[in-house]
Amino acid sequence: RSFRTILEIAQTEKEPNARWEAFQALAGFRKADAAPLFASAVNDPDWLMRETSVAGLLDIDDAKTRKESLPLAVEALSDSNENVRIAALSHLTLTDQRVYVFIARQLSGKSYYKRTGYLKVLLAALAKYKLDKEMRSSVLEYMTHPDAQIRVLALQVVKNSDARQ
Repeated sequence: RSFRTILEIAQTEKEPNARWEAFQALAGFRKADAAPLFASAVNDPDWLMRETSVAGLLDIDDAKTRKESLPLAVEALSDSNENVRIAALSHLTLTDQRVYVFIARQLSGKSYYKRTGYLKVLLAALAKYKLDKEMRSSVLEYMTHPDAQIRVLALQVVKNSDARQ
């Protein structure tokens, strides 16, 4: 019963903070019935709503919903707010060539070398993919990064890639 009540609040609430709280609570249920609501809010003007909606949508425990949500997740990667992009990368369980290309673009040029938080998210997301030669070379460079977690993530990315056929 609480799911239906929270869903109704999330759909009708006008006060932004209360609506955001309802979306956060709704995300905890991971139900496919909430997918249309989350999908409708991925373009909300408020970045907190976009972030919560992307995370909530991608966390839904339903294979069909995950597959249907993939285009919205890819779209979220071009969001102007980094937190929305992080939510998409962190909560996306499926792999897609467009996501791989996005990560490759982000890692090229070392523009995030000193931004370890975002770099960790990128490497963790990359761990799901088989690396091409160029990306493998880029990731190997992070194995000498000053941050130990970055070095470990880079090693995991390479090992996971090597294990994939």
